[in-house]
Amino acid sequence: METNSIDIQLSPRETVVRTIGKWINKGVLPADSAMPSEDELARQLNVSRGTVRTGLDLLEKRGLLYKQNRRRYVSEQHDRSYKASPLHQTVLLLGVNSDNPIEFKDTGFLQAVQAGALDALSSTGAHALSLHADKLNRESLKNLLEMKPRGAVLFQDFLKTPEGVETAYCISSSGIPVVIDHESSELDKFDRVCFDHVSANYNLTKYFIDRGLKNILCLYPKDGWFWLKAKYNGYLKAVNEAGLQPMPPVNTSEKPEYQRTRENFDEYVRLYAGFMVEHFTGKRQPQVILASSDWDVPVIASACRLFGKEPGKDIMIGGYDNKVATNPWYEFDQTPPCVTVEKNNTGIGRKMIQLLDRRINGELPDIPVKIEVSGKLIILQ
Repeated sequence: METNSIDIQLSPRETVVRTIGKWINKGVLPADSAMPSEDELARQLNVSRGTVRTGLDLLEKRGLLYKQNRRRYVSEQHDRSYKASPLHQTVLLLGVNSDNPIEFKDTGFLQAVQAGALDALSSTGAHALSLHADKLNRESLKNLLEMKPRGAVLFQDFLKTPEGVETAYCISSSGIPVVIDHESSELDKFDRVCFDHVSANYNLTKYFIDRGLKNILCLYPKDGWFWLKAKYNGYLKAVNEAGLQPMPPVNTSEKPEYQRTRENFDEYVRLYAGFMVEHFTGKRQPQVILASSDWDVPVIASACRLFGKEPGKDIMIGGYDNKVATNPWYEFDQTPPCVTVEKNNTGIGRKMIQLLDRRINGELPDIPVKIEVSGKLIILQ
């Protein structure tokens, strides 16, 4: 498994590949012209001769060059293909769910992943084409893929649908590299960048254990998504490691439709109080509640007060996602979590583009690569 180790800085070989590719595409090196010697290219590009050779080998594999009588020449076939394909240096983005993802950069929202991908594409000089996945029929997609875009990035909200999974396989089958930010058994054949929820929730749980708190209760929806299972596994790892008895998670899946009103907030509070009543009336009462997101914290805090438990004093609440500042319930209850988790969503998006580049450049093994991005705890109280 690969970890959080990719640097956005271009490697010397990638510099060679991109520079020569630009010379070819702009006609500086026309079709059927002989390539300069490796020594000359090494001098011009300020790299070693060995780096030039590996870069030329990669360009030959891509069809930009061909070898004849021990010399390399610019491929005429590539010249025709490039002129017919304006998408040659374009990355397709599917599943973008904001008109302006960049405004979510460095936030706890999932759109920050999209912002990170756009930011990385901009910094590397590649084009981005954001597609409305719900309006892209199979024939349109096929025509687009025939123009040979550089690669495709698919985001998790789209990948959680059958259409998203089908689209990922359709793009991959056309020979276009695909990178995703979602985990499921249906998508384990793709390169992906995901947040390490296991270690994040392990560290979050251990934070409270190290402060002498033993009864830690998880309030998580039971909707089957991989991150919920991963978070609970992280909780179990910390609890078992400390020799403590885990508390069964409370399923908070059944919720009313969200509306930003006092009545709706009170409805949520009563519902959460019902979720927790057996724990606050039993022999083993929780000392800590782990919320699935920071946005649940005001609701949980108000529900705890119904049982005479003051958050931050009688009971601790752990958050997730580092979205305290944007909490829609803040006007009804201003209780923050004691600690939350910053997931570095923008960094995930950047690493998706870096991983895509490495796949395109032939730097990865034939098997799918998974990168797990680590988070950090943010202490608020």
